[in-house]
Amino acid sequence: SGMEGPGEYLKKIGKALRDPIKGFGLLTGFAVGKVKDTVAHDHLANVHPKLSEAVGKFNEYAKELHGATERVLMKYGKEIILKQFIQRRLADMTIDLYAMVAVISRVDTLLKQKSASVEQDLLLANTFVDEAWRRVRRNSRQIDDNIDKERKQVAEMIYESGYPWTTNV
Repeated sequence: SGMEGPGEYLKKIGKALRDPIKGFGLLTGFAVGKVKDTVAHDHLANVHPKLSEAVGKFNEYAKELHGATERVLMKYGKEIILKQFIQRRLADMTIDLYAMVAVISRVDTLLKQKSASVEQDLLLANTFVDEAWRRVRRNSRQIDDNIDKERKQVAEMIYESGYPWTTNV
């Protein structure tokens, strides 16, 4: 039946989740596929023209998230599980992109319904999307160009010897 193939695949995913190191390749393929399915379609379609700038920002960085995910998986392989700063950046990008789509979708519906508050909604949406886009862009850039090594050194120093500027006032 049509469910047999996906069912077998999901069984393999379940087994890989129980032993993630052995099943890393399978999990990686699954994760990349989910990212593609969730946010990395070619583009948002049939959205009101007043949202075109917001849609453009989303489309640009949805593709960037897809590329960044594949890039770090190729670069680090199994070691990606140890790269918490990179994982956080990818997660934050995904969250912001999801929120952007939710806002765009909601305001698109309001525009099509000719809501009385549509101008306010449009202003709020464009402001939110711009702020989210800036965060996504920053996280994307910091995947490859960052100070993670220094942050780790600072954390280790403070953990081992305490915060150096503590005063007993």
